[in-house]
Amino acid sequence: LIGEQLISQDVIDEDKWFGVEQHMSIEMAKTRKELGTLIKPTHDAAMQRIVPDAKSEVEVYIFFTLNCSWCRYMSADLERLWQMVKDDPRVKMSAYTMGETSSEWLSEYRTYTGLTMPIQDGSELARAFNIAYVPAVVVVTPNNNNAYLKSGQQSFEHLYQFVRTAQGLPATVTKRYLALENQVIGEMEQAKLATLKNGKKGYSKQVNYRVTRKQSKDSLERF
Repeated sequence: LIGEQLISQDVIDEDKWFGVEQHMSIEMAKTRKELGTLIKPTHDAAMQRIVPDAKSEVEVYIFFTLNCSWCRYMSADLERLWQMVKDDPRVKMSAYTMGETSSEWLSEYRTYTGLTMPIQDGSELARAFNIAYVPAVVVVTPNNNNAYLKSGQQSFEHLYQFVRTAQGLPATVTKRYLALENQVIGEMEQAKLATLKNGKKGYSKQVNYRVTRKQSKDSLERF
């Protein structure tokens, strides 16, 4: 509680709070107890629980904050996913901040991360989906009335498989996929690549951002 308050009042940066990992472990333990599960399922096991949309249509909702380090590290892979699916009329994909954001800050964020997908204020939508941590990815199969949530940083491979599985389609590795996988996106990846070339370690530490949960009786399945 003290750590959360220090972060909310800008006394310390979220990356400087050493207690965040213990806090996350406690919250995850509570969630597992509520769901009656012992461990969080692996990605492959989670994919097996998805019921594909009857018409291969999906809605993809990305929730993030501009000051969330995990969100920044994941942004390039989100852009890769956007580039893969944006021309598919069966896929609707948008990103949502957890509150109003100034256009100047958002512009800088786009340049730094390379994100080009639509970004909107998603504070109300986040409450509807009971988003507890960001980054969070919700995939909705509209014709089945199902929704699936994966929280935490996800790789391009897992994001692509998540969407394609919900569509009931194979996650085929195409030339387009390989090109995007090897493409450097945004200033952050450019800086990371330069750092790695100099023999230094790249980014490794990431922190989740807590938002207020709202009780509801929705059918959102958490992975």
